Amino acid sequence: SSGINAEWPLRPGRHILGFCFLGNMNSNKVDLDLNKLGYETINKNSSFESDQLNVSFDDGKQFVATPEEFVRVFGGKRVIEKVLIANNGIAAVKCMRSIRKWSYELFGNDKAIKFVVMVSPEDLKANAEYIRMADLSVPVPGGTNNYNYANCEIILDIAKRIPVQAVWAGWGHASENPKLPELLHQHGITFIGPPENAMWALGDKIASSILAQSADVPTLPWNDHQLI
Repeated sequence: SSGINAEWPLRPGRHILGFCFLGNMNSNKVDLDLNKLGYETINKNSSFESDQLNVSFDDGKQFVATPEEFVRVFGGKRVIEKVLIANNGIAAVKCMRSIRKWSYELFGNDKAIKFVVMVSPEDLKANAEYIRMADLSVPVPGGTNNYNYANCEIILDIAKRIPVQAVWAGWGHASENPKLPELLHQHGITFIGPPENAMWALGDKIASSILAQSADVPTLPWNDHQLI
């Protein structure tokens, strides 16, 4: 058989060959079809290497070694190995902590994903924690956020110059500006967040209410009788 039939205790969220187990949480049996990858049946205590995958099997824990292998197993199209965080402070800290934890659990390497951060003179003077955590920091102008973390053109320029494959804007600053994902997508850079079309439609209270009503979603009464 060209596949895996694994039967051993599984916890919800256990990673199987880099997949997050999303099947029946009450079942101890998982069938993974690896026909497309061309592998023979292997048991849970074995290990193998190939030019396509480097997967270890040890006490029920399996890992893919790199983001590239992860994307290949999932049949994805884009490998993300470097992310620009277009934010500062606790938002940037939480992003790096979360992804590094995930990266360590999945790849066995918390630095599989590299982080680039933007640093204003004010954050540098404050010796902000997120700067110390990042793999690379890029100076940006100080002052109000329209000169740095909320400036879509500056974010795009940094993303292209480094370069990075993706941008995470967190919350606040440029995170709710549909211009940012629009600019990034025009240059082949992934925006980790909603697409610009959704942001344009739902970022406006009136437009989002009309859109919800057109989809028969219950909304609070409002004086829309002259708008439709």
